[in-house]
Amino acid sequence: MKNKFLLLLLIVPSLYGQTKLIVLGSGTPNPDPNRAGSAYAVVVNETPYLIDFGPGIIRRAASLSPPWGGGN
Repeated sequence: MKNKFLLLLLIVPSLYGQTKLIVLGSGTPNPDPNRAGSAYAVVVNETPYLIDFGPGIIRRAASLSPPWGGGN
């Protein structure tokens, strides 16, 4: 069922505009606090949508904000 939904998610928007699937990292990292697992984004008409991600991408995004050590 999940595969059918993902296929539908990728096909239907492509009927109306440009669609890309972007793999944000790949493989299974060894247990290492400095590494994160993969994530996937669908980009439709230059608008990105994260569709499959774990806590690693949330930590990486938070690390970009000033309260968590990121730049201004």
